Amino acid sequence: MKKNFFKRIMISSLLAIIAISIILAIYISKRENKMISKQKNEQSFSAKIESMRENENGEVYVNVKGLESNYEDFKGEFSFKINDKTNINFGGKKIDSSNLKEGDTILITFKDEYLTDIIPTPLENVTKVELLK
Repeated sequence: MKKNFFKRIMISSLLAIIAISIILAIYISKRENKMISKQKNEQSFSAKIESMRENENGEVYVNVKGLESNYEDFKGEFSFKINDKTNINFGGKKIDSSNLKEGDTILITFKDEYLTDIIPTPLENVTKVELLK
């Protein structure tokens, strides 16, 4: 009788461990898929600043031309605005939009979809602008 009891406990414990392992595997898989999905939505490309203008409320509007070394979709003309939520940096250090000038090469990171039939193509959700040179 004791052997049967211990056998049942061992089998129950083993089944519980397997169930917990499956639940953890599903949870981790879903979490990783969400992280990959967020990364896929973010895109970056290099461009040269063509023009800039600032309005009364401090937003800076920037027109750029994608570099020839970019993928075909990012060789055209784009426009976006820089506001207080836009991360601007140079060499890993945060800088102000006043440090950006016409002719500068920048790396633009954005999350939104864009329409290729509007020129310059508007980018609505630019999250980061990195001054390259």
